[in-house]
Amino acid sequence: MKEPLREYSNFSKLVIPAFTDGSCINNGQKDTYAGYAVIFPFHKDLNEHGCIPVNTNNRAEMFAIIKACQIFEEFDKDKQNTLKIYTDSKLCVQTFNSWMEKWKNENWQKSTNGAIQNLDFVQIMYDLKMRLGDRIIVKHVFAHTKGKDFKSRWNRKADELARLGALETKENKFFDC
Repeated sequence: MKEPLREYSNFSKLVIPAFTDGSCINNGQKDTYAGYAVIFPFHKDLNEHGCIPVNTNNRAEMFAIIKACQIFEEFDKDKQNTLKIYTDSKLCVQTFNSWMEKWKNENWQKSTNGAIQNLDFVQIMYDLKMRLGDRIIVKHVFAHTKGKDFKSRWNRKADELARLGALETKENKFFDC
């Protein structure tokens, strides 16, 4: 009997869902504290959250996606599965799914010749996408819903843990995260 919450691709390879989130207390101000979370609902031993020394919510969101890809890459050494990342960051979804390949083709410049924000993290995501190929899918999920469905519940959990990571950053501000 197929488990109702697991997803399978057309080729019976397991599609592993992961929920990522980043949080930044005092975003856009001087004293910022950021955290991230990566939640694997069916592989809880892979779950991770923590504090990070970054200064914006967008960097925290990108960091969480990077961590999800790195954890998956280590976990799926046989390259048999697909990771489906759910994030509530539309910026990260668009960056991962369309913009970063265009920027790479334009020598890491926007078509308007403007600088790409968070280029260091964008390039790490690009490298991970090139290594993992079509085994990585990034999808948008709505944030801060009170829904009881699978995606809403796990996104809420990722949000809670990312916020906890940001609070840990605040508590450990004199130490390395």
